[in-house]
Amino acid sequence: MSHRVLTLRQFHALYQEIKHYSQIPTKTPGRNSGSLLDEACLLCCDAPPSAILPCGHNFCRRCIDEWLKASFKLPPERHDSFTTRRYSCPPALKNRQQCPLCREPCPRSTEAWDLIDPPDEFECRREMSRVLLYLISNAGISSHHDH
Repeated sequence: MSHRVLTLRQFHALYQEIKHYSQIPTKTPGRNSGSLLDEACLLCCDAPPSAILPCGHNFCRRCIDEWLKASFKLPPERHDSFTTRRYSCPPALKNRQQCPLCREPCPRSTEAWDLIDPPDEFECRREMSRVLLYLISNAGISSHHDH
């Protein structure tokens, strides 16, 4: 095991970097499970999600491909029952070329990204160890030297 003596400024810079990395969420907010593979597609309630739309919602590839290809017209206006506001959909979005949950535009199913298996916990810890060692070895060293 190697060691390095840090100045107060170097220690503070390293501490701030570690603090920043520790605040990065380890799980997707609002999810009970750590893995998307443990969940079911929200459209068919059967297959695990395998595609994610630009808005962040995920579905199985078969369902999202079928959803985005269907020609289904949405009503031109809808009335919010809780308020007196009326909503109007732009003509270009009056079909299923949008997310089935949030209605964000997604004109082609090719815009859905395929999900890959998440790395296991050991792989994540190993990568985080590498990042921390890099931060420690470069603590206080800037990319441009002040003279």
